[in-house]
Amino acid sequence: MGVFVVFGQAIDAVSTAVGVDILAVSEQVPLSRAVLNLAATLPTASIIGVGWLFVVLKLSLATGLVWVVATDSETTPLGTRLLFLAAGLAGFLPGVRNLVLYALA
Repeated sequence: MGVFVVFGQAIDAVSTAVGVDILAVSEQVPLSRAVLNLAATLPTASIIGVGWLFVVLKLSLATGLVWVVATDSETTPLGTRLLFLAAGLAGFLPGVRNLVLYALA
């Protein structure tokens, strides 16, 4: 299930980065937009775009969540699975939505 968390968040992060950097789509989520705006102020923005920081941040947070929950001895197996399912779907569903919207545009 931990792999699903990282995979789901990766789908969302990479599809958002592609949309922002290549397709010139604007991000609707305020926190994501703030991260992208911060990346736009960095000197790397003109070279590799602004989506890279979003990808790195999302994958770091997802990996950190998996590591913390997996090493917590007080979390029940059912609780761990439910948390991982929710965290994975929170990235996977928006990522698939992005891909479908980009394909239709």
